[in-house]
Amino acid sequence: MNSDARVWLRENGYVEIVEMINAIMAEWKTSGKRTRRNWWEVMAGTKAGKPRVIEGRVFPILAAARERSCLPPVASALRRRTDERAPDRKLQARWAGRRGVESASACSPSVASA
Repeated sequence: MNSDARVWLRENGYVEIVEMINAIMAEWKTSGKRTRRNWWEVMAGTKAGKPRVIEGRVFPILAAARERSCLPPVASALRRRTDERAPDRKLQARWAGRRGVESASACSPSVASA
């Protein structure tokens, strides 16, 4: 399964979110910013279940992104298909051993509470 958020979003019918991400990334490139963003975290919303705002744009909360981030479900989260499942997180070598990244694919108590 491809872990690029934009590929997954397009495949699952969230084209409007792909367009928001592409517009933001184009703005960053035009202004010379080398900003990187974990879009899965953005689409998961905050721990409290509120949407995240990036460059003045409010991102909807996706249920699959919250599950991927080991966050509890929220009533306002979008799910277009009942079988939606975000790709598993990839454990990056540079973050290995840090708090909250003990497991790349499963939610463990230490990941969920980090």
